[in-house]
Amino acid sequence: MSKKKVAIIGTVGIPAKYGGFETLTEQLVKNLHSEFDFTVYCSGLSYKNRDEYPLAKRVFIPLDANGKSSIIYDFISIIHAVFYADVILLLGVSAAFMIPFVKLFSNTKVITNIDGLEWKREKWKGFAKVYLKHQEKIAVRRSHVVVSDNLAIQEYVTSDYKRKTSCIAYGANHVKEVESKQDLEEYAFSVCRIEPENNVHVILEAFSETDKKLVFVGNWEAGKYGKEVRNRFGQFPNIELLDPIYDQEKLDELRANCTVYIHGHSAGGTNPSLVEAMWLGLPVICWDVVYNRETTHSKALFFKNKDSLKHLLDSETTIFENVAIQLKELAYQQYNWQKIASQYQGHLLGYDQISLDNEPLITATIVLYKNEVEMLRKAINSFLSTSIKKKLFLVDNSPSDILRYEFEHPDLEYIYIGQNVGYGRANNYVSRFIEDHSTYHLVLNPDVYFDDKVILELINELEKDDSLSVIAPKTLYPDGVFQHSCRRYPSFSELLFRRLRIFKNVTDRGEYKDLDLSRPFYPDFIQGAFLLFRTKDYIRLGGFDQRYFMYMEDVDICRKIDQTAKRKLYYPEVKIYHHYTQGSAKNLKLFFHHFLSAIQYFYKWTFVKHTR
Repeated sequence: MSKKKVAIIGTVGIPAKYGGFETLTEQLVKNLHSEFDFTVYCSGLSYKNRDEYPLAKRVFIPLDANGKSSIIYDFISIIHAVFYADVILLLGVSAAFMIPFVKLFSNTKVITNIDGLEWKREKWKGFAKVYLKHQEKIAVRRSHVVVSDNLAIQEYVTSDYKRKTSCIAYGANHVKEVESKQDLEEYAFSVCRIEPENNVHVILEAFSETDKKLVFVGNWEAGKYGKEVRNRFGQFPNIELLDPIYDQEKLDELRANCTVYIHGHSAGGTNPSLVEAMWLGLPVICWDVVYNRETTHSKALFFKNKDSLKHLLDSETTIFENVAIQLKELAYQQYNWQKIASQYQGHLLGYDQISLDNEPLITATIVLYKNEVEMLRKAINSFLSTSIKKKLFLVDNSPSDILRYEFEHPDLEYIYIGQNVGYGRANNYVSRFIEDHSTYHLVLNPDVYFDDKVILELINELEKDDSLSVIAPKTLYPDGVFQHSCRRYPSFSELLFRRLRIFKNVTDRGEYKDLDLSRPFYPDFIQGAFLLFRTKDYIRLGGFDQRYFMYMEDVDICRKIDQTAKRKLYYPEVKIYHHYTQGSAKNLKLFFHHFLSAIQYFYKWTFVKHTR
């Protein structure tokens, strides 16, 4: 099966070296290149080096991608893309007038990210403002899918245009905490495009009236406004105005070592620089506007003028520390690229028509790969026998869709991927469908079966304790023999010994054989054959880490739960049956996958402190 051809239009290009759309493009390509054939349109004026980009094709347009020339830039890109692309991902609305023509003359699907309310920016005057507002209207009404990056933007579109949008934010986990290579005095930090709606003049004026140091990065020479504020405030000894920094490590070093991050944006939706600061665990002071409050869930500090900013700069250290902790946790839950890529993935694949209008109480996913039909049927029937509102997704990684017509039920949705994208990634396909619709989500293996009361009893236990993110029952082999489905976090040696079936005393400890497993308790991790999550927690975790092709994703997600200070419950009062074959102990190829996943896991978590 050939990959869908996706054209991304509206950015300066990749590798990212400009703004939010560029980073979004780069991250989508990195996370989804194995599933789509990407072409990214790039400004030929911004890229001297045109060496082959390994993850996507690049088409260079000899124009500036921003400002007034963006209209022609996007127009040419769309004309070129429509001849081959299955999907156009249009970032911004400057050439939205082309969308009706694309729909008229081709079958190309258009997904438009409307990029906040561009027409409200102060830099646009007169005709430009009217034009952008009109393009927004066309984009919202004529695109196949409309993406807003912030709940406030989504509500605006719903209110003004009566059109439902998909709310997908930006990620931030591409940034890193880089220790400073030199001793620096304490300083506040800000980075943005130097435009009036980013309130640069307010921030600089506030710092000019204090002795506190500010480091500010921006494109000061790009326009009249930037030149004016640089001339006015650049001479203050406590204010350091730096030109744009495109080296991610240098930028991360400056941000990660500041005492507070100042965010003056008043327009747009989820500003990338804001979520990046949150991910770095920085205390943040934001311009008080609905978009910033929504992005930070009002957990940041907010200013409206220079005086309120000056007042906040004098806040107690403990206040800054508490703000930083809350924002870090929020960013970890909401603003990761794997989750965001998964949300875009559904639109790109065309799963926009899946409806959950009946609001099921519980959803479930079974990932398929060349499954034995009768065993799979037992798993499906076990879930569908549950006497509550439900929806089951069969996500098929098999090379053919032979299973498509084997199972028909009004509460079942079959999704054919066309290639083996891995267990975790396949499970995450359904994240965007369940996010706002189900209360509980079950990750279920195709070789598991159980009676119709199991799910009800487990839900009842979840309802009793808000601290629980996931619950799992006792697991038995089909012959009734007990199966060790929960374990202590493994050391590398313990994992190896278990695979090789040596040093039984080591593996016994990992299987909690020193505890009474007939009683409920909170284990380190639970194997992924049957994991019943609170849907909101599953979504906040970003689902499974898609870097694991197979194996270790269940251990990893339990570690992520620990990072949220929530718990996992092993509940042996109910039981399931699992045809567990330990394939990696018998099959060399599976053993190799298990080994690679183990390396990935230990590389990721070795230096992360266990918080439980």
